[in-house]
Amino acid sequence: MKVEARPYIGSLDESFLFDNYLSFRWDEVSAFSWSLEEKTTFLQMQFHLKQRSYQQQFPNLETFILTVDSEKVGHYMVAKTSSEIRLVDLFIIPAYRSKGIGSFVMKKLMKKAKENSQTMTLSVFYQNNQARKLYEKLGFVLEKEEVPYIKMRWNPFIGSIR
Repeated sequence: MKVEARPYIGSLDESFLFDNYLSFRWDEVSAFSWSLEEKTTFLQMQFHLKQRSYQQQFPNLETFILTVDSEKVGHYMVAKTSSEIRLVDLFIIPAYRSKGIGSFVMKKLMKKAKENSQTMTLSVFYQNNQARKLYEKLGFVLEKEEVPYIKMRWNPFIGSIR
């Protein structure tokens, strides 16, 4: 299994990012008594608002597409400053979860942070226990609870890449 990350190409990858978002939110909106078209339109609006929000909050946002043997399996978004790498979003399609792809991304980013004497931060949904366990295993510690998220930090001078 060859895992790679490549830069996001808008025209080529936007529908893939939307499909990821759709799969993440579909269970939530399926309970609504809306038509399929209304649910899809609502999620398209939410997706575009989320993308705009990320761009406003993180003007230097970089998006990468994750592939396994050239098949798109997820994406991640990072924002970098001189002192920090912020993992803004990480999504892996369900069929490829628990296969080391999240660890691949995290270790790659942590190595870069260590090389540049940067800390690394992220926010994780408080109910996402699988991701939280991974981050804790890698040495991330709770920094602050901002319901419904938990902000975590990794300092390369305190922990090591495991």
